This record gives sequence, C-alpha cells and structure tokens, in this order.
Amino acid sequence: MNWLPIGLPQFDSRKFLLAATASAGAGLVFLFLGASGVEAFGAFALLLSLAFAAVLAEPALRASRLAQEQEADLAFCLKQVAVCIDSGISFEASLKAASGTGAFGRELRKVLLEKSDLARALAAAAIRSPSPLCRRALLHLAVACATGKSGGLKRLAGEATALQLSRSREFSSKQAFYGVFFVTASAIVPAGFAAVATVGSAFLSFELSPRVALGAFILVFPAVNAALLALLYLQSPRSMME
Repeated sequence: MNWLPIGLPQFDSRKFLLAATASAGAGLVFLFLGASGVEAFGAFALLLSLAFAAVLAEPALRASRLAQEQEADLAFCLKQVAVCIDSGISFEASLKAASGTGAFGRELRKVLLEKSDLARALAAAAIRSPSPLCRRALLHLAVACATGKSGGLKRLAGEATALQLSRSREFSSKQAFYGVFFVTASAIVPAGFAAVATVGSAFLSFELSPRVALGAFILVFPAVNAALLALLYLQSPRSMME
C-alpha cells in the first residue's frame, strides 16, 4: 500500500504506522518518567520525524543491499557459465548450472522460468537489476546467448572479483575506526555522562534532573549503539558475511 504520488520515494505505509505507534509509546514513557506534556510531545515529534525518514530511505537501502548481494555472487556465476559454454554445453544448460545459489543465481532462475526468448528475458532482467555491474553482466549474457562466445563473460568476472577485493580491503581498513568509535559511544561517553550527572550538583553550576539521566540511559545511549551497529552492518560487504 502506498500513499505517495508516483515519482516520490515509495514506502510501506504499514511500517510507518508501526513506527508512529512506537513513537507514541516513547512519548508515553517520557510522560511516565515525569516529563511535561511539551517535552513528551517534542520527543514524539522527533521520533516520528526520524521514523518517517527511515521508512522513506528503506527502499533505497534495500535496493542497495540487493545490488551488493548480486555482485557478491556475480563472478562465480559468470565463470561457471563461461566454463560450461567453452565445454560445449548449451547456453540454457549453462545458465541452469550457474543458477544454484546466491542472489544473482536467483535472478538467473527467474530468467529460465520465463517462457520467452532467453536473450529477451536477460535484457528484461538487466532493466530491473539495481546493480550497474549486474546489468552489464546480464547484457553480456544476452550477447553470449546469441553468439555462443564467453570471452566477455570472463573479462567481466575478473572485474567483479576485483571489485569485491577492493570493497573488502576498504571495509577492513575502516573496522578499527568503527571499533574505537563504538567503544567510545557505548562505554566511555555513558561513563562520562554518569560522572558529570553525579558530581555536577556538588562541584559544577548545574544540576541534572533524574528523569533526564534515566531517559539518556534507557533511550538515547541504546539508540546510538543500535544506530552504530546498523551502520556497521550496512557498510560490510556481502561477500565477507557469507
């Protein structure tokens, strides 16, 4: 179900309603902790805005993740098709051999299930694929279907392998930074906040209310940690997670 006009980012309205319900529940928690009506409404409005932005971004994130999943299996599938074609196996049987596992293999199975011409089905699959590299691969497969030659497939498989190696090295170089950042956000910052909240009234010129301190520990810090873990999951290459 969609409430947005065509051309705007699409989202599932049921997910947004679920997020709105969770935001309202968070506002009620603030009221229970002793916050004023204005503070509770402000928390509800902030969480609702974040939920709306997250639900709008979810389709693009899902498409990006699907593209990474297809690219992770691309090199293996293309090499298998190329080996089968060079061995004299028919093109359709070569596609069946490469469609066993993985996201790109599932796309090849969809092509084989279509009863139309294989080259036309591969071209249609290239149009709906979210990955530019996979679109090129599907078009190369359509050419191989017409010519019976696998040279282009081998070159593209090498390119896909190089892309996965580059992504793995880039992510490995970022892991140390992500680890330090996560430890800082999950341990050092909460400990510093607790120290300031404890001694602030005695040695500093401000006093932190108990409901603010409690809200920080049960809502803010866990939300920050969950966001960091989600970012780490989204940044990790699919080929390193299998």
